[in-house]
Amino acid sequence: MNFLKAIITILFLSSTFAQSALDDLSDNSGFSMPTYDLVTEEIIKMSLSKRIYLLSNQSESYARGDFITLLLQQKPIARGLVAKMSGQMAAIKITKIYSMELFQTFSQGMKVQVIRGDDSFYRTKKEEKKEDTLISNEDDLFDETTILDEDLDSEDSNRKEAIKNDNVVSVGYGLVDGYDASGAEAKNQQFNFSWSYQIESNIWIEGLYGQHVIKDFPGATIDTGIKNYTIRAKYALKGPLHTIFLPYIGFQIIDADSPGAGVDADSEEQAQLELSLVENAKDRGVVLGVTALKRLVPGWFIRLEAGTDMLALGLALEF
Repeated sequence: MNFLKAIITILFLSSTFAQSALDDLSDNSGFSMPTYDLVTEEIIKMSLSKRIYLLSNQSESYARGDFITLLLQQKPIARGLVAKMSGQMAAIKITKIYSMELFQTFSQGMKVQVIRGDDSFYRTKKEEKKEDTLISNEDDLFDETTILDEDLDSEDSNRKEAIKNDNVVSVGYGLVDGYDASGAEAKNQQFNFSWSYQIESNIWIEGLYGQHVIKDFPGATIDTGIKNYTIRAKYALKGPLHTIFLPYIGFQIIDADSPGAGVDADSEEQAQLELSLVENAKDRGVVLGVTALKRLVPGWFIRLEAGTDMLALGLALEF
């Protein structure tokens, strides 16, 4: 009889313990994601367009080639690729934005949470969808061409930039207003070089330098060097057939230099005329126009300039 009572008591206690465990699990069914895989790091520096971040890695929780997610209070804000490492710092290239509003609040010195790899548990059901991946084996983690060029093409709809990267350099050759050997107004051929930087989404600032020489101007055997300095503000618009149009407004300074002008002139009047012609070749003022880019292969464009300052054709490279 005592043995039977002991068996009944054990079964009762086991049932009670099991029910208690179920109750505890039920009570905690709405628990939040554990934070053992989250680390806190600091935004050390970022580009003006917020496309590239220099992030601390004091915890050494991620490495080059890793995908990481930046969070605020366990809410995913943006996802990026660890492109470079230097000591306990890393260069992060943003590839996806979950919350544009909160992403805009990121600033230098700000503390953010970081998770490496899969971040699906931190996202809502609406955000959870299978993403195509270009990583099929371990070697792909270190294939920068695959990750940086192709994977960025699948950025989410929050990304509206017509040009993915923040820098575009170009060289070109074209026609500018100038003078001929007789001193009459004419079109001169000029080489030019430009560098553009994306300061905000689709908003660009550009510096352009051009140079050419006018032969036998302002007199026989005298040459004049012309230098063109232009700064422009542009806005990028996507066009058809992989084209991009950038209307611009800018300010141009044209400088003329002719060391031989007025030196060996036959008369004082001739000397003054030569100096006057060189001075007239100088100019400055507002310029308007449009730049058209036609993509050839990833990263390379044919570039056409059409404006009040020049008509030119060239090649451009984004990086």
